[in-house]
Amino acid sequence: VTDQFTVNGTLSWDGDQTLSTIDTLGSTSTIEYTDAAGVAIQAWTYGNLKINRSGAAFTLPGNIDVDGDLTITTGTLDVTASNHQLNIGGNYLNSAIFTSRTGTVIFDKASATQTLNSGGVGVNEDFHHFHHSGSGTLQLITSDLKINGAFTHSSGIFDANTNAKAIDPVGAVSVTGGTLKAGVGNMTITSLT
Repeated sequence: VTDQFTVNGTLSWDGDQTLSTIDTLGSTSTIEYTDAAGVAIQAWTYGNLKINRSGAAFTLPGNIDVDGDLTITTGTLDVTASNHQLNIGGNYLNSAIFTSRTGTVIFDKASATQTLNSGGVGVNEDFHHFHHSGSGTLQLITSDLKINGAFTHSSGIFDANTNAKAIDPVGAVSVTGGTLKAGVGNMTITSLT
């Protein structure tokens, strides 16, 4: 496709077509990747991003910003061996596979509450480096949280307490601002400012 266009609703992306330009992805738009073979997703700033094809692996082509929700319904979202960064400004729901490798996920909603359902604490649901930098509240809703690298909380409220969820960080834990409401279990904080 060589013409510019605007997406305000949902666009299902099936294949590895290339768009030379995209005029606008509206803040409420959803791009849903459904290709059977899996592809590198487009290097855009997304309104909402959905991965939805069983058995397919979708990879990040670089650092990606999702201003709204990231949903992994079926299939795999992989940060690749390049360990690309993923910024999420909305809710996160994983019902399938997230391959975090040694990448960083930053939750950065500026206000209100964003929810996180990791899908569990297994190898397909864990995070490596995890950073909450948004001024709003990040709340764990249905699953505990496994972090294999550093856990950094620098702003807003991180809430594992309301729904009694556990935070299991393997690496360093750093709280440099905001409020951390720990849930169940023990957590060692290595840096508190």
